Amino acid sequence: MEKMVKKNFVLGLVFVVMFISVGSAIWPFDSPRESPVNVDVNVQNAAPTITASEVRDKIYNTTNDVTPVINGANNVEISAKVEDNNGVNDLPGGSKAIIECSNETGFGLGTCNLYVSLRNPGNDYAPTYYYSDGNCTANTQNANTVEYLCTIPMHYYYEPAVNWELTVQVADASNQSNSSAINFLYQELSAFGYDPAVGWASISLDVEDQAADGPVGFVNQGNVDFSSAEVTAYDLPPTDSTGDNLPADAFSAGDTVGGSNSGSCASPALNDSSPSIISGISLAYGAGSPPANPGEEMFFCIWQRLDTTGLIFSSPSYSTSGGTQWEVDLVV
Repeated sequence: MEKMVKKNFVLGLVFVVMFISVGSAIWPFDSPRESPVNVDVNVQNAAPTITASEVRDKIYNTTNDVTPVINGANNVEISAKVEDNNGVNDLPGGSKAIIECSNETGFGLGTCNLYVSLRNPGNDYAPTYYYSDGNCTANTQNANTVEYLCTIPMHYYYEPAVNWELTVQVADASNQSNSSAINFLYQELSAFGYDPAVGWASISLDVEDQAADGPVGFVNQGNVDFSSAEVTAYDLPPTDSTGDNLPADAFSAGDTVGGSNSGSCASPALNDSSPSIISGISLAYGAGSPPANPGEEMFFCIWQRLDTTGLIFSSPSYSTSGGTQWEVDLVV
């Protein structure tokens, strides 16, 4: 019995020695699997993409439909949503300040990174209106998207058209850029201003063709041409309520100063209480720049010798202030 125990012990010892020996032989080959490995991935810069742009008329609450303001400017809001897969920090307002372009030259070359223009491509003489007033802001929408809001004045003398064009260009921090253009409507506006009074400091009852002291001047306050004019005259009542009214048909009007049977004094007599067409009167709009002031003038005359009318003019003066004001209108 004692011999058997010893035999088993020897076998067990041999087994342990062999296991350790095999283990020692394979262990060094496991080491490379635990060594660090460097991994590098270079991401190519992505150019920004303009996903949406529009022109907002904040006065009339319309989009891509702008109405002019009489003798002024409609400060429209430009919205441009820009996406960059490298993140918003790659866009203007992120790693670099917004630098607006005074024109398209130099865009994306480090000179400027945001270019916005409004122009009417359908008319050769209509200028391009670049925006460089420093009024653009960047509003982050999400990790990759920024909305740029710019305020641009559209003046009353800009030409009306259905194909006004908004162009937006954006360059990222690597000077990669993209652009987008849309069309919008700029409405027509018929408007004008004029001197509200005409007068004669002194007249003689026995003299014909007496021109007024000065003309009525007109200035175009919209973006439409006027081709003619109308005057609706009314008899002038005496200021002291004595005698007869000064009849409307004793007056005439025209496009040149009156003289002896010439100019406005040679024009047809005005109608009483109904429109009279005044020939030769026209008023152009500014077509891209402020119009002349005055751009047109209308001259008045008392063509008739008042002492030949058979009426009594005993009052020292006559005025619409005691009656009905005359109406002056320009016709498109």
